[in-house]
Amino acid sequence: FNPAVVCGYVQGYQASPISVTFNYPRWWKVGTALQQRDGTYYTKCFDELVDSPFLFGDLTTASLRISNTTIDIFCYSEHKLLSATLFADSIKPVILGVEEFLTKLPVPRYVFLFFFKKEAVGWALEHNYSSVHALREAKPELLFRPPFDINGVIVHEFCHTVTPLRLHSDVIEPFNFECPVASRHIWLYEGATEWLTGMALLAGGTLSDEEFLKRRITKARQMVDVYDSTVSLVQGSLGCYDRYEREWANAYGKGQLVTQFMDMRLKELSHGAVGLRELILKLMEEYGDGKTFPDEKLFDIMVSLSYPELRETIDKYLLGTEPLPMKEYLAKVGYEYVPELRTGKYKSYIRRWKHDTKNGVSGIIKDLDTTDAVVKQLGIRNGDIRKGMVYRGTVIRVEESRYFRVAPDSIEIDEPFAFIVERDGKELRLHARAGKEEVIEKHKIVPMSNPANEQLELRSWWLSH
Repeated sequence: FNPAVVCGYVQGYQASPISVTFNYPRWWKVGTALQQRDGTYYTKCFDELVDSPFLFGDLTTASLRISNTTIDIFCYSEHKLLSATLFADSIKPVILGVEEFLTKLPVPRYVFLFFFKKEAVGWALEHNYSSVHALREAKPELLFRPPFDINGVIVHEFCHTVTPLRLHSDVIEPFNFECPVASRHIWLYEGATEWLTGMALLAGGTLSDEEFLKRRITKARQMVDVYDSTVSLVQGSLGCYDRYEREWANAYGKGQLVTQFMDMRLKELSHGAVGLRELILKLMEEYGDGKTFPDEKLFDIMVSLSYPELRETIDKYLLGTEPLPMKEYLAKVGYEYVPELRTGKYKSYIRRWKHDTKNGVSGIIKDLDTTDAVVKQLGIRNGDIRKGMVYRGTVIRVEESRYFRVAPDSIEIDEPFAFIVERDGKELRLHARAGKEEVIEKHKIVPMSNPANEQLELRSWWLSH
């Protein structure tokens, strides 16, 4: 039950207390962060109501106590493949990593709501004291390993308790439901959260240094290639409701990398004494619960609380569009950055075209390489609309975005598959066998063979907690 969808906003009543009562079968369980008395849930205002999702049904439950924080877990699994106990075992070490990195957890109670169905379409969404994870049901071994590792999602949503849920600007709270105003700082709300997620996984021992570089830094740099390099992170953020609705998500990749560079730079300037963590904790002391920072003044505040040299990073990579200094910054910590590395190994591929969006329709095929063997087998045409694929006998629709992106990684060279497309109002299945191409590793990071002591020292400061 998502109150933001079901409970309408009534003009003039945003600050009014609200109580909610539900009718449901007695044997159902209820998961929510809200407190109830005699079956009625009470909220201080509309904002708190829409920030408090519910999960009803035949749920498994589990509870953890980590220092002064209670973690409650509720799980619905359509075919009983997954349980709250399974997630409790997974959640404990990664949340301990968050505590290790932050020194204490930011909330007294937190609720994880997991909803798994075979045909579920969705992702995860953060709230102040809970998060909803609505995903396609799968066996545990598929959820807890790369390329899809749910631990990263769990930590990311939990880390939102730092930003933007406790540290945010004056255009976020109170929220303008009638005419939403965009903040400049999605780089902070999502990019810094991704940075914090990686550092917490590293601190908790869930990721090794090598895995951190591959799964956090290299992957983030690969994401940047998808977006328009002429749009700054601040521009994309301010235009997230309109002009740049497809660009703001660069905050997950580029925003994460810029926050990594901020952390490195601060540790370099302070000789390891302070980094981005300390700066964010200072900001939370000043602008935590109940107080917001002025949206247009955050950069000035950050510089005043740290070092004047931080301004250069802000101007170049948050306000500006200069290329990310991957080579320069990774060299500081004793790593070589290789934009493209030919491996002499081979992998499968299944497409040679791009996608476009027109008149609200996405996934329109364009720029086909008509000379490609796989394209010829498929008989696919410019203008076809991508609807899904058939993968090892399973139909995967594009709406199941995460799984649709992951499936091609598992296809073997010469393995049969089919794309589902719409053409002239009809749905077609186009069959082919996967092609073969050389593996080109993009944005590869490798340790220097003979790093200087200064480089190793800064590396230890950067990757320490």
